[in-house]
Amino acid sequence: MYGQTHAGLGWVIGAIAPSSDRRLRAWCTAAAVLPDFDAAAMLWGIDSYVRWHHKPGHNVFVGAICVILAMLHFRQRPWKQWVTAVVLVAICWASHILTDMKMSGWEVYLFWPFSERPSSFSPMWSLGHPVNTWLAYIFMTLPWVLALWRPVTPLELISPRLDRIFLNAFRKRTSSCGTCGRPCNQTCDRCGGATCMKDGNLDWRFRITCRPCALKK
Repeated sequence: MYGQTHAGLGWVIGAIAPSSDRRLRAWCTAAAVLPDFDAAAMLWGIDSYVRWHHKPGHNVFVGAICVILAMLHFRQRPWKQWVTAVVLVAICWASHILTDMKMSGWEVYLFWPFSERPSSFSPMWSLGHPVNTWLAYIFMTLPWVLALWRPVTPLELISPRLDRIFLNAFRKRTSSCGTCGRPCNQTCDRCGGATCMKDGNLDWRFRITCRPCALKK
């Protein structure tokens, strides 16, 4: 599958989990795309890519390291949440390997560097197969559709504030701007007062400052 499809699938798995939070969603997304770090071989030319892709990242040893790191990272969570997080991270990593064995057009070397024996499912589909195209559409769209149920989008991986601003743009404006009185649903990150985006300043950290707070500087 395409990289964006892997990422979207990982996000969806993390988002639908009962104990879903930003940290779990980030881990699930990262685990789902982790194997493709060996695609960086393309920086050294197509010959290096052909030689190394699906080897350093697409093996069970990288998967084991990923799961162990997840076990350590989530160790302070209650037992059930810890198990859930570790299992979901493992599933997201495995989802990449299993789908690549069927839908990437490249064989996977599960036990590299100790074995050069390739693994795949027959018949293997290329990236240009219609199934890959439709899966890309689905998993690039589904994370945003899920925001109707769980009010969060992949933008939170960049910044939770950016995600909040984006989602508020589609919500009913139930407050009045403290400066101009227009209906709004954004709030100042300094005083917590309501402000519209016309009278609010947005900085590079996606923090909103209402006009009165901005004048206090």
